Amino acid sequence: MNHIINRIVSRRLRIEAVAGLVRGHLTSHLAHYRDEAVAIDDKLMGVTARCVKLEGEVNGRSVSTRGGSSGRGMREVITTLIKMVELVVQQAQLQRIHQRTVLQFKNSF
Repeated sequence: MNHIINRIVSRRLRIEAVAGLVRGHLTSHLAHYRDEAVAIDDKLMGVTARCVKLEGEVNGRSVSTRGGSSGRGMREVITTLIKMVELVVQQAQLQRIHQRTVLQFKNSF
């Protein structure tokens, strides 16, 4: 009888030890996911701010395709548009990274 009780107690202690390891592992993952989400969010806010700034520069000035002295030249317009496209692409990449991270987090449970 004591032998059976000792095996049951031993088994319970092993299960509790494994549960503690898994709990610690998941807590660590959650902390890393949170840190990664905060970093991605910070980057995304920076990209968004730059897009808004560039949009303000584009909309705040008159655009001339004739290259007159009162407006900006076509080269400046194209350069600004290229910068805006690069920022939008970067923002989309950060969003995909964020979505993958969230999906991995959901699948870890």
